[in-house]
Amino acid sequence: MSFVGDAIGSVVGGVTGAKQSAKAAQRAGQTQAAAAQAGIEEQQRAARAGIAEQQFASQAGIEQQQYAAQTGIAEQQRQFNALVNLMAPYVQAGSGAIGRLAPYEQAGQQAFGQQQALIGLQGPAAQQQAIAALEASPQFQALQQQGENAILQNASATGGLRGGNVQAALAQFRPQVLNSLIEQQYGRLGGIAGAGLGVTGDLVSLGQASASGQGLAGLQSAGDIGNLLTGRADKIGTLLTNKASNIGNLLTGQATNVANLLGNQGAAIAGGQMAQGGLARQAFGDLVTIGGAAASAGAFGGAGGGAPTGGSGIKFKGF
Repeated sequence: MSFVGDAIGSVVGGVTGAKQSAKAAQRAGQTQAAAAQAGIEEQQRAARAGIAEQQFASQAGIEQQQYAAQTGIAEQQRQFNALVNLMAPYVQAGSGAIGRLAPYEQAGQQAFGQQQALIGLQGPAAQQQAIAALEASPQFQALQQQGENAILQNASATGGLRGGNVQAALAQFRPQVLNSLIEQQYGRLGGIAGAGLGVTGDLVSLGQASASGQGLAGLQSAGDIGNLLTGRADKIGTLLTNKASNIGNLLTGQATNVANLLGNQGAAIAGGQMAQGGLARQAFGDLVTIGGAAASAGAFGGAGGGAPTGGSGIKFKGF
């Protein structure tokens, strides 16, 4: 075989191999692009699954916190009801004691009113009525009669029954007895009024203690319930924050992975296209070489009966 024929055969083989290499590079780029697309879809699926899992876990945590808070509130209510039931007998006993102490309280109020009447704080008419009641009382009548009889008996024994001293003594005795009786009555009324005031104070103290005890129990129960609700809100807020953070991390990771896969996909496609273009340029260069070889063969092949000058007679199909 001549030198030109060998050269043409070599170039033709190179062109054919370049074409096959270009197709192989294109297929490799397509395969890498398909793998990148599959990776993107897998990343999206994983992100959706992760978000769904986060939502499920967050909802489960919220429901658990709500259940715990409701259970705590129910327990607080149960303890408060138990305390009320435990105090019920004492409350009932106190109510009965209040009923029994009521007469002492009323007597104290009445005695205090009579004291005011005796010293004129309720007006002259009330004072006169109070003094007249003392004068008409059996005690005053008995004291007056006994005292006057004693004065008369003493005067009779001494022979001065008709004397002026006896008449003066009798005239002074009645006011003195009445004044002494008023003072005694005022003191006795003061004792009753003081007892009634003490009973009133005891009733007020009992009422305050009972109200204070129930109020403190209610405040304690309300405070415990408030703490439960606050703790529940804080924990739910933490759960929601963690959920948002985890979902954000998933989405960020997904975006980063997808971006990397898209970059790999673009690089693979571009690499295949560049390889195909480079091989095509190489094949074009080989064709030019074949043309030159053919032209040379035509120029020197006249003596050997070769192909006519100006062409080799060989035709190639394009890529």
